Amino acid sequence: MAKLLDLSSGHYGYLEKGLRQPSTKVIAKLLELTGMSSDVFFPTNKSDIKTNPLKIQLHFLEAQQENFNLRNTIFSKEVEIVNANSLIYILDEIMNVATNAIRKKYSLDRYKSEIINIAKDAVQKMDIPCDVVCRAFGISFYTLKTWIGQDKLLFKCPFNLFQPIYEFTPERAGENFRCIDCDYLQRRICKGYGISAQHSIMGNDINIFDIIKDLIKKGITERSEHIRILEERYNFRTTESTLNEYIRRYEKGENVPDSFKYMLGAD
Repeated sequence: MAKLLDLSSGHYGYLEKGLRQPSTKVIAKLLELTGMSSDVFFPTNKSDIKTNPLKIQLHFLEAQQENFNLRNTIFSKEVEIVNANSLIYILDEIMNVATNAIRKKYSLDRYKSEIINIAKDAVQKMDIPCDVVCRAFGISFYTLKTWIGQDKLLFKCPFNLFQPIYEFTPERAGENFRCIDCDYLQRRICKGYGISAQHSIMGNDINIFDIIKDLIKKGITERSEHIRILEERYNFRTTESTLNEYIRRYEKGENVPDSFKYMLGAD
């Protein structure tokens, strides 16, 4: 519509929201395009404003957006509740093992074995998402893989948009899930295995691409070194293929989710 009226999209948005008044030229063009009566723009009394099609359309779109946001919030809370229950279950199991270890005087090796078995059961029998297991034990994903003795683990989309998949890393699972284009990740709702969804998106976060540019200026050009430095200095984990894809998008001016672009600054 903005193009048809020879207006910028921003100016047309102001017109729809009632923040600007259309000129007589714009009104004439609107009447020509839509076939509306001039009474739409020049109502005979204030009550007629309520029947303005532009206002009605705007209210409808606002109601749709509110409904979408509400559904997303409810969906996100449901996921949080499920994960919280799983977390409580694991912590209870850990507490039981710790209590028995003290009472029965377990050896250190037996205690470690019991703890590892809890992690195995949580992943293999209870189908608890790996990020929840890692959070419960305070361990990294890579440590969890070592404990369980599997190269691949089962990853799930927290919103059940895709079938569960076995993969080597969260990033590769995210690539298979096409999390890059996921509406929930774009809206910063996803807290599951979406690519870099676990990273912070606060306003004072550090821009990954700025860091990489700085490293290149200093003569550090190998991508493997970039990944190592990002992990060691900023606890930011990604794969080379994922990083290359986002750098390509970033350099071309294509969309890169803030949830990947920014990460919580290190102390």
